[in-house]
Amino acid sequence: MQVDICRPCELSPTEVAKWHEFQQADESLQNPFLSVEFARAVDLSRSDARVAVVVDGGHVVAFMPLSISRGLIARPIAPGFCDLQAIIHDPRWEANLLDIFRCSKLNAYIFNHHVGAQVPALPRVLSSPSWLIDLSEGLVQYFDWMDNHHRKTIARVRRNLRILERDIGLLEFRFDTASPSDLQAVMRLKADQCRRLGWRNIAAIPWVCKLVDHLLSTRTPWLTGTTSTLVADGSIVSAEFSLRSTTVYSEWLMAYDRAFKTREPGLVRLYKLIEALSGSAIRHIDLGKGDEEYKQHFSNGTIDVAEAWLTSSRPLGLLAGAESALSYMLRTEFPTLEIRARENVWKWRRYAYRRK
Repeated sequence: MQVDICRPCELSPTEVAKWHEFQQADESLQNPFLSVEFARAVDLSRSDARVAVVVDGGHVVAFMPLSISRGLIARPIAPGFCDLQAIIHDPRWEANLLDIFRCSKLNAYIFNHHVGAQVPALPRVLSSPSWLIDLSEGLVQYFDWMDNHHRKTIARVRRNLRILERDIGLLEFRFDTASPSDLQAVMRLKADQCRRLGWRNIAAIPWVCKLVDHLLSTRTPWLTGTTSTLVADGSIVSAEFSLRSTTVYSEWLMAYDRAFKTREPGLVRLYKLIEALSGSAIRHIDLGKGDEEYKQHFSNGTIDVAEAWLTSSRPLGLLAGAESALSYMLRTEFPTLEIRARENVWKWRRYAYRRK
């Protein structure tokens, strides 16, 4: 087996067609974050985007998008912003993450949302559910399921929808507007959320802004950048910029106007989104991993994603492994310490924001 590493934009038309063929053959690989179009959009936005091209028996059998920094330390492509990672492979070829890593001559591969079924039994692996809304049986069946399993949640969302319409006027849900002004609204609301909560302001990261601009203009069966907004009386109360393929809708950047917080406009927008996708070819809405209550209540399915690391025996690999092991230990053995450290950072950032 041979592993060649190149930039996504250097892939040949034949290799791009192979990538599409592998995705088409496996429903679990049809998430838009796994598309060659996403990898190429990242390549146009930052210089470290790479693809490991796996050749076995003289044929290309797999691709794995990566971000490779100095020292041959690999992370998922668009690190911190890629909500699903995987080996995109020929269904007749058994994907082996360890073999690909060894043949790639990388010093380390550190990942956090890799499809769990592809991750070997490693000493330290954190497995988490990535929450899915399964619409494959239709909208009526899904809402029947919600009424049976989470009646209070869906009743509350419908009640908030009626109250918003009563107090503000008719709500308008704009789906897939492809509007630059709507995207700007998403980023503006997201920036306010980040500053308020003490998070890093993603709307101020140049490569992220460049990436979402590229994705907004991308419209293919494998990847379409999708802006959707919930509008009341001409004002956007909740907005998102997400990605979709023909069969999978993956929620990504979401925010809402704090003035409407008590009416949960984000959940009302999600409710309207589910309605808008009814009758389309979308089978799953991927809400991503996390312990948010709304994900657990709206989801009627999950996939396992894994967080772990692979390292070589070379010095840089051992150093990256030690750093990853320390992070793992903090989260698993001393979770309270890590949570307090994060909270203190967020408090300081919120204080700095209020002082401005």
